[in-house]
Amino acid sequence: MNRERFDNGAKGQYPTSDQQEIERRWRLLMEEEELRLRIEGELNVLRSTSTGGATGASTPTTTTTSTTTTTTLAPTTTTTSTTTTTTIAPTTSTTTTTTIAPTTTSTSTTSTSTTTTTTAAPVPVPEPLLYYNPANPSSYSGSGIGVNDLTPNKLNGTLSNITYTSPSFNYNGTSSSLTIPDNPLLEPGAGDWTVEIWINHAVIAGSSRILVGKTDGVLAADWGYGLRTAANGNTYFEVGNGTTSVTSPTYTVTTGTWYQVVGVWSNVSSNFISLYINGAIQGSNMHSFASIKNTTNNLYLGTFNGGESSQWFNGQMGVFRLYNSALTAPQVLQTYNDTVSIYS
Repeated sequence: MNRERFDNGAKGQYPTSDQQEIERRWRLLMEEEELRLRIEGELNVLRSTSTGGATGASTPTTTTTSTTTTTTLAPTTTTTSTTTTTTIAPTTSTTTTTTIAPTTTSTSTTSTSTTTTTTAAPVPVPEPLLYYNPANPSSYSGSGIGVNDLTPNKLNGTLSNITYTSPSFNYNGTSSSLTIPDNPLLEPGAGDWTVEIWINHAVIAGSSRILVGKTDGVLAADWGYGLRTAANGNTYFEVGNGTTSVTSPTYTVTTGTWYQVVGVWSNVSSNFISLYINGAIQGSNMHSFASIKNTTNNLYLGTFNGGESSQWFNGQMGVFRLYNSALTAPQVLQTYNDTVSIYS
């Protein structure tokens, strides 16, 4: 209803108070109509928005980023993972997920290994006072009966019933010997002493075998010094003081094998008698001797005083050395290393 039409038609037909009441009600109706139209408009806007056709303010955007980095040195592996999630909504939720595949970087490491072999410097060994070497032409020419001492002392020896096959002398086990004339240099007295010889038994059983001997007779009181092998193969160093004798620990040798046999007598800074085989100590025994017996007989290799007792060596003999010092374990090993190639 149009308010203007209402006003024109109602003039003069109603009392003033009634007209005022009508006008009041009309205003109320008009306010209700305006309120209805506003509500209906707002509902239309909401309907349009709910179907995606409306425009307006969007909800805040939420972004979540997760980054993980792992680093390992040599080789290096770097892994990066990034995840982004975006949601736009009033009532409709849209999710966008972006994933970056992990990136792996491999570093190839080349390892270089260098092995350095260090050869220890030779251990100084005292000069021997007597030195025979059948493999050295300056010591033995290959024929004849003379054996030359390679030291300035010239303690030369004489062969008897011995044949030669380089690099050694061959002993027959019944009459072979090498004789070195008695000399004051061959007497240890109260000092230190070392005896070294290289041997290869062909026969052991049946008798004791003299390797090296300096003695005035068959009794212990006659014995000066020497290296011996018993009938069972036990090899040892023996030293006498004019009353009795002492021996080192033993080592059992066999036939057909080259051995370096070394006896060490210490009497200056300590008191022991030791046996070494192939550069390795086999043991030591203590002693209480003041000195070694000064014998007057010759020094013999391979026989007991030239046959006084039937203890002939049967086999091969090589390098022979005497030292007027007590060689240490490293020094004995050094002599072994210096010579073993001749008989290996």
